[in-house]
Amino acid sequence: MEPIISIDAILARWGEDELAVVCPNGQGGIDEDRLDGAIDDVTSEIATYVQGKYPWPLPSVPIVLQRLAADMVVYHLASMGNSHSEIKENRYKGAVRFLTAVSKGEIELLTKPGKAAKSKASTIGHVSTELTRETLKGAF
Repeated sequence: MEPIISIDAILARWGEDELAVVCPNGQGGIDEDRLDGAIDDVTSEIATYVQGKYPWPLPSVPIVLQRLAADMVVYHLASMGNSHSEIKENRYKGAVRFLTAVSKGEIELLTKPGKAAKSKASTIGHVSTELTRETLKGAF
């Protein structure tokens, strides 16, 4: 299965110092083999939520899934070591809530900017996400 995120993308989001803490190689660096394994685990985990509604692999990976994947990878690595934190756990739980909503059809993925991915499920309705004065009336 093609990884949903690259090591470089995780480095860009979390930084080398954080990855060296959650996935140490024993010499002050990052254990890339272990990191690759965590990426594979998270790719499979995300696929279980998404593939029921969308063709897998996705033609292009939405940025939101890349962000969630990075958070999930770091959470899994941290939970195996001594660097678990409430922030990482909350990000992971938020990712799972989002993916659950995707699997239920409550959220549509954008596979290209401005275009929702074709869903295998029928569309029942559409919720506008356009932010205007009219749509925001009474929101605050």
